[in-house]
Amino acid sequence: MAPATEALFLTALVGFYEYLASEENAPVNLVRIRSMLKRRQRKPTSRLPQFPREQIESVISYANSMASVTVSDDKERLRQLRDRAFILTLCDTGLRISEACRLNRGHLDWAEGRAIVTIKGGRESLVRFSERALSAVKNYLNARRTGRR
Repeated sequence: MAPATEALFLTALVGFYEYLASEENAPVNLVRIRSMLKRRQRKPTSRLPQFPREQIESVISYANSMASVTVSDDKERLRQLRDRAFILTLCDTGLRISEACRLNRGHLDWAEGRAIVTIKGGRESLVRFSERALSAVKNYLNARRTGRR
């Protein structure tokens, strides 16, 4: 059973024993019963928030549309490419924002489409990039490199 279902049954069981004790139908040691059940009860796991798929798809389509928008200002164009690469990287890799912000070019293995990332707790993890995210990052880095010349 799921921890939440188990907790519901245990609550009902304690209620039944409390009823027996209050009606004096049976000698019940409520303190001992609660102690036993408390040790027995599992903690319900926290669930990750669920986001509507339509909203996620609209953010991704907005990020994809940023590549085709023409802007006269080079700095604004560079910002658009950066934001697009960042959004697609977050969507496709599952990285936290702070983890994605710490990425450097040296972390990426372009041939394999993956990166070694320092994750929560200071541990290292291997993260795979989609072709879409890698392409967006490459476009941004190329535009940044040509803008410096």
